Amino acid sequence: MRGQAQTGGAAVVDVEQRREGGWTVVRPVGDLDRFSSVAFQQEFADLAGTAVVVDLAEVPFVDSAGLGALVAGVRTVRGAGGDVAVVGARPALRRLFDMTGLDHFVRVLSTIDEVAAPAGLEGPA
Repeated sequence: MRGQAQTGGAAVVDVEQRREGGWTVVRPVGDLDRFSSVAFQQEFADLAGTAVVVDLAEVPFVDSAGLGALVAGVRTVRGAGGDVAVVGARPALRRLFDMTGLDHFVRVLSTIDEVAAPAGLEGPA
């Protein structure tokens, strides 16, 4: 599945979803910023209570709005009993996660291969 966050008709971030090993992988491609944060956050609405991996390998930039959207998405999924892991963050993003404490709020791993199979969680129907 593929969605696009848009501003003024132009795509700002492309968001891909796929199933892998019991997880739904959400893979934004592009900046997570004030222009794309609301639509990115909405990607998590149908994933509440499921096992989600957010793959940030193709995200070169995250501002405070993008970080807030990620935190809100994690809360949405976890609030319904789901689980979230973040993978593929570039070094600058990993430093941001460390400075803000996000790495204590959600598992931040290097690759999707490091994510264990989810215990008893199913993806969306």
